[in-house]
Amino acid sequence: METMLTRGRMGSFADAIALANITAGPADITAVRRYQSRSGVGFNLEQQITPEVGIFARGGVAGGDVGPFEFTDIDRTIAAGGVISGKLWRRPEHALGFAGVVNGISKVRGLSP
Repeated sequence: METMLTRGRMGSFADAIALANITAGPADITAVRRYQSRSGVGFNLEQQITPEVGIFARGGVAGGDVGPFEFTDIDRTIAAGGVISGKLWRRPEHALGFAGVVNGISKVRGLSP
């Protein structure tokens, strides 16, 4: 389990939408930037099933009320996958990996004034 806290000049989506409603302009998150925090939490699980097979699962959530400036705009993520050693087909220096991921954003990002 890991936690994160980012501090910086970030804009609030709610503030950008409120300003757009007042000015009748587009929602501009850069117009409402101020020094604030964005927090989140993540996890990583790894398990070796056999000497040749391993699996993993990772996930995380972050506050979706402000726009991040240092990472991709993702507020929640889940990923899972595995790896199979090439020893199974007499190629010990190789491995076959597979994974899937689903990312999401907060509802406020899709709102318009």
